[in-house]
Amino acid sequence: MRPQILNHYFKSLSSFPGIGPQREKSIEKNIGPYPIDLLFHLPYALETRYEQTLLSECVTGTKVTIALEIIDIQKKSQYTTIWASDGQESLALTYFNANSHWLKKLFTIGHKKLISGKIDVFSGYKQIVHPDFVGSPNMKEKWIGSKPLYRSINFIGQYRYRSIIQEILKTVPELPEWIPSDIMSRYKWPSFLNALKTVHNPKAFDDLSPDSSARMRLAFDELYHYQLCLNKIDFRSNQRQRYYENKSDFLRQKTLDIVPFELTNNQKEVLQKLDNSLGSTNVMRTLLMGDVGSGKTIVAFLACLKVIENNAQVAFLAPTTLLAQQHYQTLLPYCKKLGININLLTSDSKDKNTKKRGLESGETSLVIGTHALIQESIVFKNLALIIIDEQHRFGVEQRQILTNRSPTPDLLYLSATPIPRTLAMTLYGQMDILSLKEKPKNRMPIETLIMPKDKLISLYQWIQKIITQGFKVYWVCPLIEKNDDLPITSIEEKLPILKQYFPNKVTMVHGQMKAADKEKSMHEFRFNDQKSILLSTTVIEVGVDVPEATVIVIENAERFGLSQLHQLRGRVGRNQHKSYCILTYDPPLSQTAQQRLKVMKISNDGFHIAEEDLKIRGSGDLLGTEQSGLPKFRLASLADHIDLIKLARGAAQKNSTTNLDQEILASLFKQSNTYDI
Repeated sequence: MRPQILNHYFKSLSSFPGIGPQREKSIEKNIGPYPIDLLFHLPYALETRYEQTLLSECVTGTKVTIALEIIDIQKKSQYTTIWASDGQESLALTYFNANSHWLKKLFTIGHKKLISGKIDVFSGYKQIVHPDFVGSPNMKEKWIGSKPLYRSINFIGQYRYRSIIQEILKTVPELPEWIPSDIMSRYKWPSFLNALKTVHNPKAFDDLSPDSSARMRLAFDELYHYQLCLNKIDFRSNQRQRYYENKSDFLRQKTLDIVPFELTNNQKEVLQKLDNSLGSTNVMRTLLMGDVGSGKTIVAFLACLKVIENNAQVAFLAPTTLLAQQHYQTLLPYCKKLGININLLTSDSKDKNTKKRGLESGETSLVIGTHALIQESIVFKNLALIIIDEQHRFGVEQRQILTNRSPTPDLLYLSATPIPRTLAMTLYGQMDILSLKEKPKNRMPIETLIMPKDKLISLYQWIQKIITQGFKVYWVCPLIEKNDDLPITSIEEKLPILKQYFPNKVTMVHGQMKAADKEKSMHEFRFNDQKSILLSTTVIEVGVDVPEATVIVIENAERFGLSQLHQLRGRVGRNQHKSYCILTYDPPLSQTAQQRLKVMKISNDGFHIAEEDLKIRGSGDLLGTEQSGLPKFRLASLADHIDLIKLARGAAQKNSTTNLDQEILASLFKQSNTYDI
């Protein structure tokens, strides 16, 4: 239950002036459903507008604010021009496809209007296209001076959004202080509410700087809650009564005899460390980071055999049905030969009740599933090990539900996205951190090629040769449907083109398809020799394993982060044949995009790429993708506030915060959906 003191932070947005049902839906879709979501949507810059009195003083390409008299209105078929004058010079206000009734109401010939917007020159005349603001000259104080700018609010506009923020700040109360008093005394930070007021009413750009007092305070709040959550999931008796009496490695040895490859030295080393942790009387909390293609799944499976051999159960949690099915299909042949009862439990599974009974009776030793495993109706007889794949995609509450099914379960977190080790140690200091970097011996390096999109015709011809040789191709697009506002290739546009060049060879998968349709498409791509090309979104970036695929084409690669590009590239290069990653782009490339693509071209090392990603993104866009493998914060920046993480961890370990304060923190940050731990 949410503490009553937070009611105003979570009241209906429609209770604020100027927010009707339609606008409320838009805000909820783009920012969030509550006032706290808007308060946590911090401004990114400060814009200063000065008042001009004459058009001759206005500099082309800058934002101007000036009072002018309306002298003429000219309506054309596709646009309307409003002519305004300062008495010496005229300015054109141009509106495309605007409502004529609204324009007639806004502009009256002979009346003065305060106009603010970016001034340009067209056909020899100064003009402003769709002014930011048009109003009475006595409203100048609302537009002149320094004002904060917010991202992702085109649907409402800067002025209206700022007005809503100010209304919210008038209604929300100050909250009890939850930061330990010694930290508040040392850093002299403002209160929570005063910090929010400062960042939403900046007097200078320094107020928005990541190292400003207000920003540091808010970042610490988020990081403090994050560390308290980590403590909550990982804090329980470090000692356990259970230990493994059966020291036999029969199942593991039998598995090693039937796998078609030899473990790398890195895999053997990691497996030995996992054995030591599983055999200890201390509960295991381990994060295993593995580069793409390094063999995390087989290592996790070999580790869990020790548990199964001692008549205990293992739960393997995956974030998507596609990934859960992939793990199940990979491990099922081994389990059949080993005599292990394995089951798949997802929201689409049939015979769920039968599968649940198998878990409760202990008949099922290994279950692979999605969020369907996190149900109150799921009961285990003897759950001893929980493996959580892509752990950053599950919230702390979700993981707690599963870990509470057993008194002291061991936890093995898997991450397919390498994180720079220093950063991982800072974020997950209470866990053991293991890394898999070495690739199997038969794998060849993937060659990465960068290509402008005007060269696609030659690419189609080359792809034809590839599929004629019996190999398969992934073709990734950033969007599902065409968006006229974004010059980005969509599946909707690409599908007919690929079908034209490669008749009957193309199948498709994306996130809006039904699970059964996705499974059918993936099955066709994997097992049907006629289906050589899989057109998809990034839904295939983790866990999909089709050894015959030797080429991946990523359209508009400049739109992806390095971590995501590396994950996608990892879908190929899974056999002894030469593999290729083709990155296409729309020129011209920004400097940042050039850096990213260059790193991809010269390196196949995920850990090196993670370090470079950290350098390139910096504080502005460090967490620009959910696939970064890192928690997604709204108030904190891992590049700018890494020292605060250490401070927050120390404070969380002392945990002098009252239960009420923890409830307040949990409500503020859980409800605002700031991150998944």
